[in-house]
Amino acid sequence: MTCLSASLDTYANALDEIVNDLPQGLETVSATIRTAADEIKASAARAQRRLASATTDAQRRAIRREAVGEAIGAINTAKSEIRKAISLIRAEDPEVTAVQRSTGARIVQAFDTVETSLVRAVEL
Repeated sequence: MTCLSASLDTYANALDEIVNDLPQGLETVSATIRTAADEIKASAARAQRRLASATTDAQRRAIRREAVGEAIGAINTAKSEIRKAISLIRAEDPEVTAVQRSTGARIVQAFDTVETSLVRAVEL
């Protein structure tokens, strides 16, 4: 989860660097991603505190599963917010609108990949 939150921070920083090239309406996407990263960091910290007092493997697995579930929740919330921003993209030219929505869809696709990886991690 530490790697995931760091990756999200890096992704948000990269989006900040190109914010002027992002479609209008997606300017705040990096803040949405940072919020997800912060929630994942907080979940990981809570899990670490709980793991310190866990006495059985079953408890540790449950704590880890719960933390990953919280991370998935943060990812899903971010995806929902990004999808809302995408749905608000408007342009006079339908082709421009399609390109702008495609840009947003690629961001959501990145989150889908993260979610799939987290789900697989829980299933291990």
